[in-house]
Amino acid sequence: GVVRALADSVDGWHLAGSRAAGPRGLDASALAGRLPAGCRVLSTHEEIGDAIDASLDVANPGDRVLVFGGFHAAGRALSRFLPGGEARAEAAI
Repeated sequence: GVVRALADSVDGWHLAGSRAAGPRGLDASALAGRLPAGCRVLSTHEEIGDAIDASLDVANPGDRVLVFGGFHAAGRALSRFLPGGEARAEAAI
């Protein structure tokens, strides 16, 4: 999948549970168990916003923050990264 294809390009993972996304959602520890071998988990969180905050706390100038997931994760990321993102995120969900 996508994570496996990008695993060698990612320095560390800040994982968030996706239980709020519905019955197919996973908690962060279950998600960590699905990562390919060699992926370094830096932190786990119950909420996607907390994982985004944790990634930004350790990001250096020039780093990129990638957000993987479904509409729930994408909506939260949009609300953090795009001007007017909160309104767009609510419309997208």
